[in-house]
This record gives sequence, structure tokens and C-alpha cells, in this order.
Amino acid sequence: MEEIIKINRLTLKFIASGKGKNILFIHGLNSSYGLLKNIILKLSENYKCWALNLPEYGKFKMEDYVIY
Repeated sequence: MEEIIKINRLTLKFIASGKGKNILFIHGLNSSYGLLKNIILKLSENYKCWALNLPEYGKFKMEDYVIY
């Protein structure tokens, strides 16, 4: 299930699926969590899988990710 959270000026999308111990997936550059969907479908049978879809590389500064 895709969800959206807003932090400062960032709008982050993520998916959370399954139950059990947590696994966090973070995709590489020039990619998205769409590439991880098949892995998440399989692992979510036994684990709680979280996949964060990072915003455009270079568009945001580190300070944009910080919550004050």
C-alpha cells in the first residue's frame, strides 16, 4: 500500500507491506521503489517491508530531510 508523508518541503512516498520483523528498502540513484516490488511481495509473507521512494536527487538539501 502506497502512503505519502510530508516533511518540511519534501513529499515522500513509501510502501509498507506484511507483518513480522521490519526490513527497510532504500533504492539507488536514478531509480524508485518500483524495482523492489517483486522482492517485497515475496518477503512480506514473513516480514514487514518498508520501501522509501526518495525525491529527485540533487533537488533537495540534507536540511530538507530534518524535522525540527
